[in-house]
Amino acid sequence: SREGRHEEAGPHFEAAIRIKPDRPKAPFNLGHVRFMQRRWAEAAACFERSIELRPTDKAYYNLAVTHTQNGDLQAAE
Repeated sequence: SREGRHEEAGPHFEAAIRIKPDRPKAPFNLGHVRFMQRRWAEAAACFERSIELRPTDKAYYNLAVTHTQNGDLQAAE
């Protein structure tokens, strides 16, 4: 993902979620991948799941930016 290889990274994060569904980092990272792919609804769902598991300022920020990119300013607020 850090190298911009989002198509390759996505399945690895999905596998990590299946293996350890209670860990917030994998959905957060998958959210970043989906954001970079402009898959807004999927990115938002990933960030929301990460927040459910462990609320962090970064996850809330990324969720707000995702909603903004998707044109949903009310949800971003």
